[in-house]
Amino acid sequence: MSVTLEQISFCFEGLVPSVVATCAKDGTPNASYLSHVFMVDAKHVATSFQFFNKTRANLLENPYAMIKVMNPINLQPYHLKLKYLRSERSGPVFDNMSIKLDVIAAHEGMGQLFQLKAADIYEVLEVQETAPDTTYNPGHVPMDEVNLKDLELLRVISDKMGELTNLEDLFDCSMQILNRYLGWSHMILLLAEPDQQTLVTHSSFGYPVGGVGAEVKKGEGLIGMCAEHRRLLKVGALSEGLRYAQAAKEGVAAKDLKNKIALPGLVKPASQVVAPLLVQNELVGVLAIESEVQAYWGLKAKLVVTTVANFLALAIRALEGQGRVLGSQIATELPCPLLVSENIRVRWVPEDELIFLNDQYLIKNIPARILWYLLQTYKNTGRAEFSNMELRAEKSLNLPEIKDNLETRLILLRKRLEDQGVGIRLVSSGRGKFRIEVCGELIL
Repeated sequence: MSVTLEQISFCFEGLVPSVVATCAKDGTPNASYLSHVFMVDAKHVATSFQFFNKTRANLLENPYAMIKVMNPINLQPYHLKLKYLRSERSGPVFDNMSIKLDVIAAHEGMGQLFQLKAADIYEVLEVQETAPDTTYNPGHVPMDEVNLKDLELLRVISDKMGELTNLEDLFDCSMQILNRYLGWSHMILLLAEPDQQTLVTHSSFGYPVGGVGAEVKKGEGLIGMCAEHRRLLKVGALSEGLRYAQAAKEGVAAKDLKNKIALPGLVKPASQVVAPLLVQNELVGVLAIESEVQAYWGLKAKLVVTTVANFLALAIRALEGQGRVLGSQIATELPCPLLVSENIRVRWVPEDELIFLNDQYLIKNIPARILWYLLQTYKNTGRAEFSNMELRAEKSLNLPEIKDNLETRLILLRKRLEDQGVGIRLVSSGRGKFRIEVCGELIL
Protein backbone atom coordinates (compact mmCIF):
# COMPACT_ATOMS: atom_id res chain seq x y z
CA MET A 1 0.00 0.00 0.00
CA SER A 2 1.35 3.42 -0.95
CA VAL A 3 1.38 6.14 1.72
CA THR A 4 2.72 9.70 2.10
CA LEU A 5 5.66 10.95 4.13
CA GLU A 6 3.31 13.04 6.29
CA GLN A 7 1.48 9.88 7.33
CA ILE A 8 4.68 8.26 8.60
CA SER A 9 6.40 11.36 10.03
CA PHE A 10 7.09 9.58 13.33
CA CYS A 11 9.44 7.22 11.48
CA PHE A 12 11.88 10.13 11.11
CA GLU A 13 12.44 10.73 14.83
CA GLY A 14 15.63 8.65 14.85
CA LEU A 15 14.32 6.12 17.37
CA VAL A 16 14.83 2.98 15.26
CA PRO A 17 17.85 2.52 12.93
CA SER A 18 17.10 2.46 9.20
CA VAL A 19 18.73 0.49 6.39
CA VAL A 20 19.84 1.96 3.06
CA ALA A 21 20.41 -0.27 0.02
CA THR A 22 22.29 0.83 -3.11
CA CYS A 23 23.82 -0.80 -6.17
CA ALA A 24 27.05 -0.13 -8.01
CA LYS A 25 26.96 0.41 -11.76
CA ASP A 26 27.79 -3.28 -12.31
CA GLY A 27 24.83 -4.36 -10.14
CA THR A 28 26.78 -5.22 -6.98
CA PRO A 29 24.47 -4.46 -4.01
CA ASN A 30 25.42 -2.80 -0.73
CA ALA A 31 23.43 -2.29 2.48
CA SER A 32 24.31 -0.08 5.44
CA TYR A 33 22.61 0.98 8.65
CA LEU A 34 21.57 4.61 9.13
CA SER A 35 21.01 6.10 12.56
CA HIS A 36 18.70 8.80 11.23
CA VAL A 37 16.69 9.63 8.11
CA PHE A 38 15.48 13.25 7.96
CA MET A 39 12.20 14.32 6.40
CA VAL A 40 12.85 17.49 4.37
CA ASP A 41 9.33 18.03 2.97
CA ALA A 42 6.46 16.05 1.49
CA LYS A 43 8.59 14.84 -1.44
CA HIS A 44 12.16 14.68 -0.12
CA VAL A 45 14.27 13.05 2.59
CA ALA A 46 17.92 13.48 3.55
CA THR A 47 20.66 11.34 5.03
CA SER A 48 23.96 12.36 6.51
CA PHE A 49 27.21 11.90 4.62
CA GLN A 50 29.71 10.81 7.29
CA PHE A 51 31.02 7.28 7.02
CA PHE A 52 29.29 5.43 4.19
CA ASN A 53 31.87 5.77 1.44
CA LYS A 54 30.62 2.69 -0.45
CA THR A 55 27.02 3.95 -0.32
CA ARG A 56 28.11 7.32 -1.60
CA ALA A 57 30.26 5.80 -4.35
CA ASN A 58 27.28 3.73 -5.50
CA LEU A 59 24.98 6.78 -5.56
CA LEU A 60 27.40 8.69 -7.76
CA GLU A 61 27.34 5.78 -10.24
CA ASN A 62 23.67 4.82 -9.85
CA PRO A 63 21.41 7.43 -8.17
CA TYR A 64 18.62 5.05 -7.11
CA ALA A 65 18.33 3.71 -3.57
CA MET A 66 15.92 2.01 -1.16
CA ILE A 67 15.64 2.93 2.53
CA LYS A 68 13.72 0.93 5.11
CA VAL A 69 12.27 3.00 7.98
CA MET A 70 10.15 1.79 10.89
CA ASN A 71 7.49 3.31 13.09
CA PRO A 72 9.00 3.08 16.61
CA ILE A 73 5.60 2.58 18.22
CA ASN A 74 4.46 -0.58 16.43
CA LEU A 75 7.55 -1.44 14.33
CA GLN A 76 5.55 -1.07 11.13
CA PRO A 77 8.15 -1.00 8.31
CA TYR A 78 8.02 1.15 5.20
CA HIS A 79 10.18 1.08 2.08
CA LEU A 80 11.19 4.40 0.51
CA LYS A 81 12.11 4.24 -3.16
CA LEU A 82 14.49 7.13 -3.73
CA LYS A 83 16.53 8.99 -6.33
CA TYR A 84 19.66 10.78 -5.17
CA LEU A 85 19.61 14.44 -6.26
CA ARG A 86 22.47 16.35 -4.67
CA SER A 87 24.61 16.94 -1.58
CA GLU A 88 24.29 20.16 0.42
CA ARG A 89 27.09 21.52 2.57
CA SER A 90 25.19 24.55 3.88
CA GLY A 91 21.65 25.81 4.22
CA PRO A 92 18.72 25.02 6.57
CA VAL A 93 18.64 21.26 5.91
CA PHE A 94 22.37 20.90 6.51
CA ASP A 95 22.17 23.07 9.66
CA ASN A 96 19.30 21.07 11.17
CA MET A 97 21.05 17.77 10.53
CA SER A 98 24.32 19.12 11.88
CA ILE A 99 22.65 20.11 15.15
CA LYS A 100 21.23 16.59 15.54
CA LEU A 101 24.67 15.10 15.08
CA ASP A 102 26.18 17.65 17.45
CA VAL A 103 23.81 16.33 20.13
CA ILE A 104 25.07 12.77 19.58
CA ALA A 105 28.67 13.97 19.58
CA ALA A 106 28.11 15.94 22.77
CA HIS A 107 26.82 12.81 24.51
CA GLU A 108 29.64 10.58 23.30
CA GLY A 109 32.52 13.06 23.35
CA MET A 110 33.27 12.31 19.68
CA GLY A 111 32.77 15.66 17.98
CA GLN A 112 35.22 15.15 15.14
CA LEU A 113 34.02 11.63 14.35
CA PHE A 114 30.39 12.72 14.08
CA GLN A 115 31.14 15.84 12.06
CA LEU A 116 28.67 16.22 9.19
CA LYS A 117 30.33 16.52 5.79
CA ALA A 118 27.17 16.96 3.73
CA ALA A 119 23.43 16.35 3.64
CA ASP A 120 22.48 13.96 0.84
CA ILE A 121 19.09 14.93 -0.60
CA TYR A 122 16.77 12.35 -2.22
CA GLU A 123 13.55 12.62 -4.16
CA VAL A 124 10.97 10.19 -2.78
CA LEU A 125 9.56 8.26 -5.72
CA GLU A 126 7.29 5.96 -3.68
CA VAL A 127 6.54 4.94 -0.09
CA GLN A 128 5.35 1.37 0.41
CA GLU A 129 3.91 -0.11 3.57
CA THR A 130 5.13 -3.67 4.19
CA ALA A 131 4.10 -6.47 6.55
CA PRO A 132 4.33 -5.39 10.22
CA ASP A 133 5.75 -7.25 13.19
CA THR A 134 2.55 -8.51 14.86
CA THR A 135 4.39 -9.77 17.96
CA TYR A 136 5.45 -6.31 19.16
CA ASN A 137 3.52 -4.77 22.06
CA PRO A 138 4.54 -1.14 22.69
CA GLY A 139 4.73 -0.07 26.31
CA HIS A 140 4.06 3.59 25.61
CA VAL A 141 2.31 5.21 22.67
CA PRO A 142 2.76 8.99 22.37
CA MET A 143 -0.44 10.71 21.28
CA ASP A 144 0.33 13.52 18.88
CA GLU A 145 -3.06 15.15 18.42
CA VAL A 146 -3.50 18.38 20.37
CA ASN A 147 -7.03 18.60 21.78
CA LEU A 148 -9.07 20.94 23.97
CA LYS A 149 -8.01 19.06 27.10
CA ASP A 150 -4.36 19.82 26.33
CA LEU A 151 -5.13 23.50 25.87
CA GLU A 152 -7.08 23.55 29.12
CA LEU A 153 -4.14 21.98 30.95
CA LEU A 154 -1.79 24.63 29.55
CA ARG A 155 -4.20 27.35 30.67
CA VAL A 156 -4.33 25.91 34.19
CA ILE A 157 -0.54 25.64 34.32
CA SER A 158 -0.20 29.24 33.16
CA ASP A 159 -2.68 30.41 35.81
CA LYS A 160 -0.95 28.45 38.58
CA MET A 161 2.48 29.82 37.66
CA GLY A 162 1.02 33.32 37.52
CA GLU A 163 -0.06 33.00 41.16
CA LEU A 164 3.55 32.55 42.35
CA THR A 165 4.90 35.81 43.75
CA ASN A 166 8.64 35.23 44.22
CA LEU A 167 11.45 33.55 42.34
CA GLU A 168 12.17 30.80 44.82
CA ASP A 169 8.56 29.63 44.84
CA LEU A 170 8.54 29.81 41.04
CA PHE A 171 11.64 27.63 40.77
CA ASP A 172 10.31 24.96 43.14
CA CYS A 173 6.52 25.08 42.82
CA SER A 174 6.54 25.16 39.03
CA MET A 175 8.09 21.67 39.09
CA GLN A 176 5.29 20.43 41.33
CA ILE A 177 2.70 22.01 39.03
CA LEU A 178 4.18 20.31 35.96
CA ASN A 179 4.32 16.97 37.76
CA ARG A 180 0.70 17.27 38.87
CA TYR A 181 -0.85 18.33 35.58
CA LEU A 182 1.48 16.78 32.99
CA GLY A 183 2.91 13.81 34.86
CA TRP A 184 6.55 14.76 34.27
CA SER A 185 8.48 12.98 36.97
CA HIS A 186 12.10 14.08 36.44
CA MET A 187 12.96 17.70 35.67
CA ILE A 188 15.86 20.14 35.98
CA LEU A 189 15.71 23.94 35.68
CA LEU A 190 18.97 25.69 34.87
CA LEU A 191 19.49 29.45 34.49
CA ALA A 192 22.04 31.12 32.26
CA GLU A 193 24.82 33.18 33.77
CA PRO A 194 25.12 36.76 32.40
CA ASP A 195 28.00 35.73 30.12
CA GLN A 196 25.65 33.17 28.50
CA GLN A 197 28.48 30.61 28.59
CA THR A 198 27.40 28.69 31.71
CA LEU A 199 24.11 27.27 32.98
CA VAL A 200 23.58 26.76 36.72
CA THR A 201 21.05 24.33 38.23
CA HIS A 202 18.51 26.20 40.38
CA SER A 203 15.88 23.52 40.89
CA SER A 204 15.17 19.87 40.17
CA PHE A 205 12.35 17.42 40.74
CA GLY A 206 12.23 13.65 41.15
CA TYR A 207 15.87 12.97 42.04
CA PRO A 208 17.30 11.80 45.38
CA VAL A 209 19.94 14.54 45.16
CA GLY A 210 18.84 18.00 44.05
CA GLY A 211 22.11 19.12 42.46
CA VAL A 212 21.48 22.82 43.07
CA GLY A 213 24.54 24.71 41.87
CA ALA A 214 25.61 22.09 39.32
CA GLU A 215 26.96 23.74 36.17
CA VAL A 216 26.79 22.91 32.48
CA LYS A 217 28.94 24.73 29.95
CA LYS A 218 27.46 25.96 26.70
CA GLY A 219 27.83 23.23 24.07
CA GLU A 220 28.29 20.39 26.61
CA GLY A 221 25.80 17.56 26.52
CA LEU A 222 22.17 17.87 25.50
CA ILE A 223 21.60 20.80 27.87
CA GLY A 224 24.64 22.70 26.65
CA MET A 225 23.73 22.08 23.02
CA CYS A 226 20.23 23.41 23.67
CA ALA A 227 21.74 26.58 25.11
CA GLU A 228 24.13 26.96 22.20
CA HIS A 229 21.52 26.51 19.46
CA ARG A 230 18.58 27.97 21.42
CA ARG A 231 16.14 25.34 20.22
CA LEU A 232 14.33 22.33 21.62
CA LEU A 233 16.35 19.12 21.37
CA LYS A 234 15.29 15.62 22.22
CA VAL A 235 16.71 12.13 22.28
CA GLY A 236 14.12 9.37 22.23
CA ALA A 237 16.19 6.21 22.65
CA LEU A 238 19.24 6.22 24.90
CA SER A 239 21.60 3.43 25.82
CA GLU A 240 22.53 2.65 29.40
CA GLY A 241 24.73 5.27 30.97
CA LEU A 242 24.03 7.99 28.38
CA ARG A 243 23.32 11.10 30.44
CA TYR A 244 23.20 14.87 30.19
CA ALA A 245 26.55 15.44 31.82
CA GLN A 246 28.51 12.63 30.14
CA ALA A 247 30.31 14.90 27.69
CA ALA A 248 30.79 17.59 30.30
CA LYS A 249 32.64 15.07 32.48
CA GLU A 250 34.96 13.96 29.69
CA GLY A 251 38.50 14.92 30.52
CA VAL A 252 37.72 16.22 34.01
CA ALA A 253 40.49 15.17 36.33
CA ALA A 254 39.47 13.27 39.45
CA LYS A 255 41.12 15.88 41.65
CA ASP A 256 38.77 18.55 40.29
CA LEU A 257 35.57 16.63 41.08
CA LYS A 258 35.71 17.64 44.73
CA ASN A 259 35.07 21.24 43.64
CA LYS A 260 32.07 20.33 41.50
CA ILE A 261 28.41 19.55 42.13
CA ALA A 262 26.99 16.56 40.29
CA LEU A 263 24.17 17.21 37.86
CA PRO A 264 21.13 15.12 38.79
CA GLY A 265 19.94 12.50 36.33
CA LEU A 266 18.38 9.09 35.96
CA VAL A 267 20.73 6.10 36.03
CA LYS A 268 19.06 4.63 32.94
CA PRO A 269 17.29 7.43 31.04
CA ALA A 270 15.42 6.31 27.94
CA SER A 271 14.10 9.64 26.65
CA GLN A 272 15.26 13.21 27.20
CA VAL A 273 14.03 16.57 25.97
CA VAL A 274 15.47 20.01 26.69
CA ALA A 275 13.95 23.37 25.79
CA PRO A 276 15.45 26.86 25.95
CA LEU A 277 13.83 29.56 28.07
CA LEU A 278 13.86 32.62 25.80
CA VAL A 279 12.61 36.18 26.22
CA GLN A 280 13.15 38.51 23.24
CA ASN A 281 15.80 36.09 21.95
CA GLU A 282 17.75 36.29 25.22
CA LEU A 283 18.57 32.95 26.82
CA VAL A 284 17.11 32.87 30.33
CA GLY A 285 17.82 29.20 30.96
CA VAL A 286 17.01 25.62 29.98
CA LEU A 287 14.29 23.21 31.13
CA ALA A 288 15.39 19.57 30.95
CA ILE A 289 13.01 16.63 31.30
CA GLU A 290 13.78 12.92 31.13
CA SER A 291 11.89 9.64 31.32
CA GLU A 292 12.66 5.97 31.76
CA VAL A 293 10.28 5.23 28.85
CA GLN A 294 11.65 5.09 25.30
CA ALA A 295 9.95 7.20 22.61
CA TYR A 296 8.21 9.19 25.35
CA TRP A 297 8.30 12.50 23.51
CA GLY A 298 5.86 12.65 20.63
CA LEU A 299 5.29 15.70 18.47
CA LYS A 300 2.58 16.99 20.79
CA ALA A 301 4.87 16.71 23.80
CA LYS A 302 7.44 18.87 22.01
CA LEU A 303 4.84 21.62 21.56
CA VAL A 304 3.80 21.38 25.22
CA VAL A 305 7.41 21.51 26.46
CA THR A 306 8.12 24.59 24.33
CA THR A 307 4.99 26.33 25.62
CA VAL A 308 5.84 25.54 29.24
CA ALA A 309 9.40 26.81 28.73
CA ASN A 310 7.97 30.09 27.40
CA PHE A 311 5.72 30.37 30.48
CA LEU A 312 8.72 29.89 32.77
CA ALA A 313 10.93 32.36 30.93
CA LEU A 314 8.31 35.13 31.07
CA ALA A 315 7.53 34.41 34.74
CA ILE A 316 11.21 34.57 35.72
CA ARG A 317 11.71 37.87 33.94
CA ALA A 318 8.54 39.30 35.52
CA LEU A 319 9.70 38.43 39.06
CA GLU A 320 13.36 39.40 38.74
CA GLY A 321 14.32 42.56 40.54
CA GLN A 322 11.10 42.82 42.57
CA GLY A 323 12.92 42.14 45.83
CA ARG A 324 10.66 39.25 46.87
CA VAL A 325 13.33 36.61 46.62
CA LEU A 326 13.07 34.01 49.35
CA GLY A 327 9.80 32.15 49.70
CA SER A 328 8.44 30.83 52.97
CA GLN A 329 10.43 27.73 53.92
CA ILE A 330 9.53 25.27 56.67
CA ALA A 331 13.24 24.70 57.27
CA THR A 332 13.68 28.28 58.47
CA GLU A 333 11.50 27.52 61.49
CA LEU A 334 13.73 24.71 62.72
CA PRO A 335 15.77 25.54 65.83
CA CYS A 336 19.52 25.79 65.40
CA PRO A 337 20.46 22.74 67.51
CA LEU A 338 18.74 20.49 64.99
CA LEU A 339 20.91 21.74 62.15
CA VAL A 340 24.49 22.00 63.29
CA SER A 341 27.50 20.55 65.05
CA GLU A 342 29.42 22.69 67.53
CA ASN A 343 31.87 24.31 65.10
CA ILE A 344 31.36 25.68 61.60
CA ARG A 345 34.66 25.98 59.75
CA VAL A 346 34.55 28.20 56.66
CA ARG A 347 37.48 28.33 54.24
CA TRP A 348 37.68 30.96 51.50
CA VAL A 349 39.93 30.27 48.50
CA PRO A 350 40.32 33.73 46.91
CA GLU A 351 42.32 32.69 43.83
CA ASP A 352 39.49 30.36 42.72
CA GLU A 353 36.66 32.16 44.53
CA LEU A 354 35.58 28.96 46.30
CA ILE A 355 34.07 28.42 49.74
CA PHE A 356 34.35 25.19 51.73
CA LEU A 357 32.22 24.46 54.81
CA ASN A 358 33.75 21.93 57.18
CA ASP A 359 36.08 20.85 54.35
CA GLN A 360 33.16 20.23 51.97
CA TYR A 361 32.85 22.28 48.78
CA LEU A 362 29.86 24.63 48.93
CA ILE A 363 29.80 27.21 46.17
CA LYS A 364 31.95 29.48 43.99
CA ASN A 365 32.10 32.79 42.12
CA ILE A 366 29.62 35.57 43.00
CA PRO A 367 27.51 33.54 45.50
CA ALA A 368 30.75 32.60 47.27
CA ARG A 369 31.81 36.27 47.44
CA ILE A 370 28.41 37.19 48.84
CA LEU A 371 28.56 34.53 51.55
CA TRP A 372 32.11 35.49 52.53
CA TYR A 373 31.01 39.13 52.87
CA LEU A 374 27.99 38.16 55.00
CA LEU A 375 30.02 35.90 57.28
CA GLN A 376 32.82 38.41 57.76
CA THR A 377 30.34 41.15 58.60
CA TYR A 378 28.51 38.87 61.02
CA LYS A 379 31.75 37.71 62.66
CA ASN A 380 33.26 41.19 63.00
CA THR A 381 30.17 43.21 63.93
CA GLY A 382 27.51 40.76 65.03
CA ARG A 383 25.09 42.22 62.46
CA ALA A 384 22.82 39.62 60.90
CA GLU A 385 20.34 41.76 58.93
CA PHE A 386 21.09 42.62 55.30
CA SER A 387 19.33 43.93 52.22
CA ASN A 388 19.59 43.45 48.49
CA MET A 389 20.27 47.16 48.11
CA GLU A 390 23.27 46.91 50.44
CA LEU A 391 24.75 44.03 48.48
CA ARG A 392 24.32 45.87 45.18
CA ALA A 393 26.16 48.88 46.62
CA GLU A 394 29.02 46.82 48.09
CA LYS A 395 32.01 47.36 45.76
CA SER A 396 33.99 44.40 47.11
CA LEU A 397 31.41 41.99 45.68
CA ASN A 398 32.16 43.21 42.16
CA LEU A 399 28.65 42.46 40.90
CA PRO A 400 28.04 42.88 37.17
CA GLU A 401 26.85 46.40 36.40
CA ILE A 402 24.34 45.56 33.68
CA LYS A 403 22.62 42.44 35.04
CA ASP A 404 23.71 41.13 38.42
CA ASN A 405 21.06 38.38 38.86
CA LEU A 406 21.35 39.02 42.60
CA GLU A 407 17.99 37.50 43.48
CA THR A 408 18.70 34.21 41.73
CA ARG A 409 22.20 34.06 43.25
CA LEU A 410 20.76 34.50 46.76
CA ILE A 411 18.28 31.69 46.14
CA LEU A 412 21.09 29.46 44.90
CA LEU A 413 23.17 30.29 47.99
CA ARG A 414 20.28 29.63 50.38
CA LYS A 415 19.58 26.25 48.80
CA ARG A 416 23.22 25.20 48.87
CA LEU A 417 23.45 26.10 52.56
CA GLU A 418 20.29 24.12 53.25
CA ASP A 419 21.64 21.11 51.34
CA GLN A 420 24.84 21.12 53.39
CA GLY A 421 22.91 21.43 56.66
CA VAL A 422 25.86 22.77 58.63
CA GLY A 423 24.04 25.49 60.49
CA ILE A 424 24.21 28.56 58.26
CA ARG A 425 21.01 29.73 56.61
CA LEU A 426 19.43 32.72 54.94
CA VAL A 427 15.92 33.70 56.05
CA SER A 428 13.65 36.28 54.46
CA SER A 429 12.89 39.20 56.79
CA GLY A 430 10.87 41.43 54.45
CA ARG A 431 10.77 42.70 50.91
CA GLY A 432 14.35 42.93 49.66
CA LYS A 433 15.66 42.01 53.13
CA PHE A 434 17.03 38.89 54.76
CA ARG A 435 19.02 37.77 57.77
CA ILE A 436 21.81 35.27 58.15
CA GLU A 437 21.55 32.75 60.96
CA VAL A 438 24.69 31.02 62.21
CA CYS A 439 23.84 28.13 64.51
CA GLY A 440 27.21 27.28 65.96
CA GLU A 441 30.74 28.56 66.60
CA LEU A 442 31.87 30.26 63.37
CA ILE A 443 35.53 29.76 62.48
CA LEU A 444 36.72 31.72 59.43
